[in-house]
Amino acid sequence: MPRRTGTHEQTINTALGEVLQQFGREWTIRSENIGRILEEGGRPDILVEKSDGWPITIEAEVGNHREAEDDARARLGNRLISTGNPIHASLALVYPDNLRRHHGAALRAALQRTQLEYVLFTIQADGQTARFPLAGWLKGGIAELALLVHRSSIPSLAGRGIGGCTGTRSNPCSNEAFIEPPSG
Repeated sequence: MPRRTGTHEQTINTALGEVLQQFGREWTIRSENIGRILEEGGRPDILVEKSDGWPITIEAEVGNHREAEDDARARLGNRLISTGNPIHASLALVYPDNLRRHHGAALRAALQRTQLEYVLFTIQADGQTARFPLAGWLKGGIAELALLVHRSSIPSLAGRGIGGCTGTRSNPCSNEAFIEPPSG
């Protein structure tokens, strides 16, 4: 039986960083960089830094929800070596397996039209970790993901949630309260 091959997850992460860059004016995106990025050691799959907000990590896996969640939670509270800024928000993202069939420009195009699954973890003012949504996974395209990255990097929004919901058991909210369609 022939062995199945396909695009490596790190290549998909790099392509995602390239595609996300188009959505964020003044975003600095580092995908699959080598070397130590966090004071506590390790490197995120994707790091998004904005001049007007918190850094956000994205931990992505092909088809592995549990590992994506574990990796994203583990990034919370770590500090960047470059700035000392803490990670207050981290996304767990799961790619569909069919992305492994694409390479180069075709991979970036596939990412533009693919339905992704993701959850957001944040550190709340009381130091507790919040998961949004509380159960299950958000589903959306690249524009919705970019909107979530943008909104969760703004301390005034991420700290108290969007639309008054924090994603905690005492103040749950629906996916629709957090994700709205992109304009234009």
